[in-house]
Amino acid sequence: MNAGKWDSNKTIGAVLRQKAEKDNVEVKLILYYHPIAALNVGNAPGLKDARIWAKPGIDLIDGTWKYSTPDEYRQSWFANVVGGKSEIGDLQLIQAKGTKGEVSRQNYKETQRIRKALPGNYKLSFMLEWTFTQHQKMILIDHEDPKNATGFIQGFNLLPHYFDFKTHPYSSTERQDPDKSYQDVGVHVQGTAIYDLYHNFKESWNQKITGDATQLTTAEPDITALANNHRSASDIQILRTWPKKEEFTIDDFYQHALGLAFDHIYVEDQYFRSPELVEKIIERAKALKANGSAKAIYLFVITNLSSVIEETEIRAEIMERLGQKESKEISDDLEWLAFLDKDGKKSKDDITKLQNKMAAIGVMGAYGVLKTAKRTTKSVSGYEYRDITTHSKLCTINDQCYTVGSANWNIRSMRADTELNIAVSDAKQTREWRQELWGYHFNQTLPDSDDMDRLHKEWREKLHENDRRLAKEQAPLSRAFSYHQNLLEFFDVG
Repeated sequence: MNAGKWDSNKTIGAVLRQKAEKDNVEVKLILYYHPIAALNVGNAPGLKDARIWAKPGIDLIDGTWKYSTPDEYRQSWFANVVGGKSEIGDLQLIQAKGTKGEVSRQNYKETQRIRKALPGNYKLSFMLEWTFTQHQKMILIDHEDPKNATGFIQGFNLLPHYFDFKTHPYSSTERQDPDKSYQDVGVHVQGTAIYDLYHNFKESWNQKITGDATQLTTAEPDITALANNHRSASDIQILRTWPKKEEFTIDDFYQHALGLAFDHIYVEDQYFRSPELVEKIIERAKALKANGSAKAIYLFVITNLSSVIEETEIRAEIMERLGQKESKEISDDLEWLAFLDKDGKKSKDDITKLQNKMAAIGVMGAYGVLKTAKRTTKSVSGYEYRDITTHSKLCTINDQCYTVGSANWNIRSMRADTELNIAVSDAKQTREWRQELWGYHFNQTLPDSDDMDRLHKEWREKLHENDRRLAKEQAPLSRAFSYHQNLLEFFDVG
């Protein structure tokens, strides 16, 4: 989609219309909607509740109407589908509404649990209590055909501005927002996982049908035929957070898998702010030490900075528990300040103190964010930088297993929202995926090694080197930088 050359015929909506109207494909959509969130969140269906207020009637079928903007097309599309004013084949849409009344009546104890977990944090507590969401991100195609049935479990939203390239260019006219970059991951599944994806969708659909939508009555996938057509060496499990049913298998998986960590954990997540999961890692590290292990657990994290005070407070608490003491003013760790200090003696002392503190905890951490850069027009050698938003929800453990899907590392995803993940036990696949992602983020500059102590040092050195280059507006080595608030304020740029 070229900026300034937007074509309404090259959209997901147009593809679904084509399939439903001309190809006689049954299309069913479950879209999250909440009246409070729709007031200020631009990714609500139809954009800011426009699918309710916009008037149906614009002809979406013959393609004669020329939409001037994506927003205009989106508003009209939803108005027609929800309003039922246009015959768009077998295309049905239902709204997955989340309200405090609905959820708290079904699972009151979770609301109380959220309040207890966030004492004094009234803003986040309010949002969690009042805006439970249908946050699952899954696609299921041709589930009745065991050979061709396919599905997707992912972190990214099906919105044009969430699509990006692996290289995350500083600017691209091929993105709807040329200046916005996203890092995200998902998995393509076939075989027996299709059976569970179908039942997950059917359960949601039949519970939430409204208006003219009909019950999902298609034949369920043949699990034996699925297995015979797609044999795999991987052990997989579909995981969910579904408060209404008191189902929290995503949290259960994390509690179990983190409790078995013995080497390293890699987290790539939009929100790295779950005190409970971090505490589980620390407990595991202490247990290993108590059993005589001299080896630490290495924790590698790619996440985002945040300007929301409630979020930074939670993150600062987590970082302090991990031995990365942050000041209230700057959110930073001692090693980074020491690394940049010109006084070599002080630098060495501070680094030693921090390393001793992390060693005592048993968790050696390296925490990064992603940025993209281009040569600036202001000077011959200078570079401009821009954040890459990490929207992934991925965790690998010991290069043995991983989980990916819609669930973030926060209390909302573990206990409040409706989420969908997949857990995969496959050492070869897990290691290859971790290496592939690190290759992207570090521009293939990390050594091909399974020595996590060495990789931990390499991570931190390369993050710090990029920090220095950022401060001096020099060309970056890669897209990975240290996780810090107010990064530039303390650099010596002379």
